[in-house]
Amino acid sequence: MNLMQLRYFQAVCDAGTVTRAADALHISQPSISGAIKELEDEFGVVLFNRHYRGMTLTPEGQKLLALSRTLIDDSDRVCRIMKDMGVKKKTLRVGVPPMLGSILLPGVFREFLAIHPEIHLEILESGRTEVLQKINSLELDLAILPNKDPLPACYQTAPMALFELGACLSPAHPLACRNSLSIDALAQEAFVFFKEDFYHKQMILARFKEQGVQPRVLLETSQLSTILSFVANNTAVAFLYRELVEDNSWVKFIPLDPPLSIQISLVWNSGAYLFQNMKDFITYLEGWDGEG
Repeated sequence: MNLMQLRYFQAVCDAGTVTRAADALHISQPSISGAIKELEDEFGVVLFNRHYRGMTLTPEGQKLLALSRTLIDDSDRVCRIMKDMGVKKKTLRVGVPPMLGSILLPGVFREFLAIHPEIHLEILESGRTEVLQKINSLELDLAILPNKDPLPACYQTAPMALFELGACLSPAHPLACRNSLSIDALAQEAFVFFKEDFYHKQMILARFKEQGVQPRVLLETSQLSTILSFVANNTAVAFLYRELVEDNSWVKFIPLDPPLSIQISLVWNSGAYLFQNMKDFITYLEGWDGEG
């Protein structure tokens, strides 16, 4: 058994057929078929049930898949650690929710990459749950996340900024002239929200619950552009960070009453090996002025 055979085996598991796995890996089908046969011969088991429309794992195949996932992940981790000690180009994998990404990525990463041009960035824009899952599994090096309460001890955090969350309306909306807005004042409005996985939505819904108000949700989406469109067209009200819309003439930001601010932090796995590029980014943020 070798790692290449296991990678080919995993590719077939993920793709469902040898043909699709070969296309994904850009190698020949016989190479994959041969690797699987070698594994089956070595272990004396059948790994797949072959069907006309594809392949399904046998119980032995399911066991090998579970074991090989860990083995391949550990192998990739060893490679990254050793490359980090060498001179090869470094990759920094960062997870961030879309709304925060829109605020932070252009400025923070432009400045950071200007200082460290040798670093290659891979960005995952997704909700809090998926990002933390990938931090747990070490598929991400760092995350930029909002947090009100301290995270569990399995995470290390470094504060980045404090962002204000408020109501966003069309300038033509009757409430757009207000200096602040309570939940009661917004009770009759229609809202467009990010999907459930987004942390700031949980904070807003908690405010509604405290006031005994059930929000009328017109749309839930993961697309910031859709939310901004609904607001600009005076179709719905949204709750966004001031820093995201303060330069947008089509959207009016109004603070909440009482105000709502959320801490934004850099997060990483407490048990993770700190690659040099991770240390560089953490050090950079220690001197970041919050302006991006």
